[in-house]
Amino acid sequence: MKSIYPKIISLSILSILGLSLFLTNIAVAQLSDVPNHLYKREIQGLLDSGCIKGYPDNTFKPDKLVSRVETLKFILECMQMPEIYSEEKFKLPKNAVVLVNNQEIKLDQESEVTFKLPFNPNLYSDVSFLDIDTNSWYIPYLKEAVIRKLISGYVDNTFKPLNNVKKKEFFTILYRAVPENLKTGLTQEAIALDVNEKDWSYEAIQFFLENKILDLGEKRIFNPDKELNRGHIAKFIFDYLRWEETKLNPIKEVVKEVIKEVPNPEIKPEEDNTPEQVDTNTLTPTKDENQVGFKTSGKASFYADSLAGNKTASGDIYDPERFMAAHKTLAFGTIVKVTNVSNGKWVKVVIQDRGPYAKNRLIDLSKSSFQALDDLSKGLINVEIEILETP
Repeated sequence: MKSIYPKIISLSILSILGLSLFLTNIAVAQLSDVPNHLYKREIQGLLDSGCIKGYPDNTFKPDKLVSRVETLKFILECMQMPEIYSEEKFKLPKNAVVLVNNQEIKLDQESEVTFKLPFNPNLYSDVSFLDIDTNSWYIPYLKEAVIRKLISGYVDNTFKPLNNVKKKEFFTILYRAVPENLKTGLTQEAIALDVNEKDWSYEAIQFFLENKILDLGEKRIFNPDKELNRGHIAKFIFDYLRWEETKLNPIKEVVKEVIKEVPNPEIKPEEDNTPEQVDTNTLTPTKDENQVGFKTSGKASFYADSLAGNKTASGDIYDPERFMAAHKTLAFGTIVKVTNVSNGKWVKVVIQDRGPYAKNRLIDLSKSSFQALDDLSKGLINVEIEILETP
């Protein structure tokens, strides 16, 4: 029994270290074939979040068709699903010492304890599909998808892992990953003209169409058997995650207190704010930087969801719901007014972190701060910042 404890402790330490490394604020460079692609915003959004990666040759290959197992990897890596735990029971002898809530407790009798271990595919039996390679890279994803009931395979007990995924297959798997409390209010009237209500994928497709996560346009054609590429998958997952965010984390009432809907007449509209006419990095300062009244302008971005709970450069913890921001030089505790130059909306934020370090970006806003100024889908917006208070 002794040998089990080091395994469990090591697993916990590695999990913590891995999480810490994953949450490090690293700017994600654009891949060479993303900036000019139709779905560049969606692809870059998922790249920035860290749930997808490009190829070693600095490409994403957005037009490359996606297999069924690659689809599972996309969904399992990017969707916010509850952790899976397995339970292991052990018998401990009398006088054994255990650590509970950071306190050592000596057992006065033989006891049975249960450990909850994070998902480890090696702890689960092999999947029984007849057409899979049990040594392939996709086995851990396949196991997790089976455990989460995202897939069930075909009636002949095959999965066809390398087949290109069809549109109706993708949306059915994605639908099974949606929290149950969000699967409400489906109507009986079919929206897509080419999807039969008796088809096994009908409920899933209807959900995405009715909630306007997917738009078919006036023709109302879904193309259920269309094979999807990596760009399609990134777009559909990105659009769903945006929708889910609005459902699970609506903007708090406090936002209304710091947003001004009336446009500032002194601010030029967005169509006039082009690189040829305005320096998007700085304005002529009215006062020395770090003094009240100093103004500057440039691009504003927002923190990735994966950074929630991470310690900032000031030692504070990043909370997406707080009005906080990162700046390269302003002192921690500085309160600045950030104004969206395209619509006049503004918000007050506290500087509590360093960054952003991506080229031509002035300030990195918390998610709620960015939402107070514009839709998250914009990714980057032109802003003016003014120092209101210094520490």
